[in-house]
Amino acid sequence: MPQVEHRNCARHIYANWKKTYNGYGLKNIFWRAVKSTTEADFIGALDEMRAMSPEAVEAFTQIEVQNFYRLCINVLPACEVVDNNQSECFNVYILKARTKPLIDMLEEIRTSVMQRIVLKREKILSWTNELCPRIKKILEQNKLDSRGSTLTPNGQNRMWQLCGIPCPHAIAAINYLGRDPAHFVDSYLKKKTYMLAYQSTIEPMSGQNMWPRMNELLLPPIFLKKAGKPKKVRKKDKSEKDPNPKKYDTIKYSICGI
Repeated sequence: MPQVEHRNCARHIYANWKKTYNGYGLKNIFWRAVKSTTEADFIGALDEMRAMSPEAVEAFTQIEVQNFYRLCINVLPACEVVDNNQSECFNVYILKARTKPLIDMLEEIRTSVMQRIVLKREKILSWTNELCPRIKKILEQNKLDSRGSTLTPNGQNRMWQLCGIPCPHAIAAINYLGRDPAHFVDSYLKKKTYMLAYQSTIEPMSGQNMWPRMNELLLPPIFLKKAGKPKKVRKKDKSEKDPNPKKYDTIKYSICGI
């Protein structure tokens, strides 16, 4: 699909960039630059980075790809995501299946996706609002944040165009015109479009007992067991926090009391 925008994961780019330019201050400025929606905010973040480390700015601007910060990504998909968390979530979803042989793995993924499509479709039908629940929650929070906002011609911040949800400043203008902010949410984020994503089904397939039999015996490849315990989870970077850290009980000796 040549018209689809290819984005790069900012988290992976930062993991390589921080090997040379690390520190809490540079980390905050890096993510501020990545999440800046206007050129003024982006240049301001780079100026702060330049005051701390001119070499860091030089390395940042010399990164071969640009589709990892919001200033350069396309607004057409109505998605402001600059990381690869969606793919990581799917990898966790198929984590158990990935440990099985190829055919069993594909079969478990197929049946899991079949069940997921049905459950998602049933859940969508129970929604009473035209907006998805999470989108409606964000919109309601933006309505609260828009209280007390004044209408001034200060340009655009692209956040509304990027995420498809009116920002607090846009909601203030929409309320001034007497319109409903929900009508200005992008169609990608509405119930009708979400339903289209799950309207198709995966057709059932014949099981292995119904496959055509072959006279030739096919043997699996030789399996070489590697040393150590097989790894099932992704190797995390040092900067990532472990959501489930291991807790060790304190052992005291009865004699010395240590």
